[in-house]
Amino acid sequence: MSVARLARLLGPWQDRPGPLYRRVTTALTEAVLDGRLAPGERLPSHRHLADGLGLSRSTAVRVYEEVRSAGLLESRPRSGNYVQLPEGITRREGPWLPATGRLSHPVDLSKAATRVDDAVLQTLSLAATDLMSFKDRDGYDVLGLLELREAVARRFEQRGIPTTSEEILITSGAQQGIDLVTRLLVRPGDTVALESPAYAGLIDRLRQTRANLVSLDISETPWDIDRFSDVVRRSQARIAFVTPDFHNPTGRLMPQHSRDVLAEVVAREKITLVVDETNVEINLTDAPMPAPLAASAPARSTITVGSLSKCVWAGLRIGWIRTNANMIQALANLKLTSILSVPLLEQLASIRILADDAFDQFLASRRPRLVAQRDLVLATARELGMKGSEPLGGLSCWAALPTGSSTVLAQHALQRQLLLLPGTRLSPDGVLDRFLRLPYSLPLHELQGACAALERAWESIRGISVLNAYPDPVV
Repeated sequence: MSVARLARLLGPWQDRPGPLYRRVTTALTEAVLDGRLAPGERLPSHRHLADGLGLSRSTAVRVYEEVRSAGLLESRPRSGNYVQLPEGITRREGPWLPATGRLSHPVDLSKAATRVDDAVLQTLSLAATDLMSFKDRDGYDVLGLLELREAVARRFEQRGIPTTSEEILITSGAQQGIDLVTRLLVRPGDTVALESPAYAGLIDRLRQTRANLVSLDISETPWDIDRFSDVVRRSQARIAFVTPDFHNPTGRLMPQHSRDVLAEVVAREKITLVVDETNVEINLTDAPMPAPLAASAPARSTITVGSLSKCVWAGLRIGWIRTNANMIQALANLKLTSILSVPLLEQLASIRILADDAFDQFLASRRPRLVAQRDLVLATARELGMKGSEPLGGLSCWAALPTGSSTVLAQHALQRQLLLLPGTRLSPDGVLDRFLRLPYSLPLHELQGACAALERAWESIRGISVLNAYPDPVV
């Protein structure tokens, strides 16, 4: 790594308090704990660090000694200094949702999931009348109802990518899709590339496979495809998971140019690409959508996972996988070992939801409410001094705390009946402790109470340094 790039990642370290070595040490430590510097990255030599940052040689040596003593730096003889994480941090196990048993009236900001609409309940009721036409069928359909697979395929075609029903497998939500893909493709010791932050359920599932996770930091900046290419090439990853459409949790949308370049990298490096489109239908702007990433990526090695659970209702456990017909059959064979079929009533309701213009009308009717909820959460975070960009879609904001630890904040929030998901749970490396995911999916009146509780929790920890708080247990 060049000193110039390291200096950009460190930010305005000169403005920090304390002696010179402490300013650089603090900035370098936070860059590792924030995920800007990934494990395994080689840092400049003492001489280059000193020359590039205007330090004395002895100051540069002390900086590395301090970071090494914190367990964040490994010195290899005749090779250099490499970023590392203390043992145990990257393998934080356990449920990604906090326990609520001891809370009397919890307000849940740990999940990004909307409540059911009357329109959805009505659709479920109407779908029950469709069951009469299935009384002579056994109800088992491993691939999913043909009518639903055709409806999902039509939605892909409307978005600009030809798709047939043979390229669709219906699943019990996107989570089962992720589970099936990892069961089919990932073996212990395989290297898997993914974004940081990423969906906590994906991280935990990949850890269960005992895969080696390498990450592309997008905690504060959009996708750097050149860096992604370098990460994949250096780690020899053979599979990558990305969320280009209203990324969870940042809400970013990958531009078309980046999609085209990413597709070229995938083809050149012969990577299997898994695209998470769980939030693709939650567009909070009027801007046109880019083409699906699968439209430009290699067809035989690209898998797309989608769902109605985020954009319609989490209780509607309908998801799908789109890929080539041979892989669909292999995934269906695996599905047989977990569930034989997705519930019929939910499939029938989903056919109705996806029919004609009904789906677009439903999404359009929900958008103003989600925009108002997003704006409330984002305004609250900014009033507290947190830094967060406006998400273009999805169901959550991604905020950087000005100081302190999101893990400690989550612990204090529990005392106020508020459930939060700290950034560490969304990091493949167990870092990002200065960040917080803030969903805006609750109804507005509940969200107002949640924001008030967040303000009280923040006031209780103001001034606690991230360096003093890390790495406390995850809630």
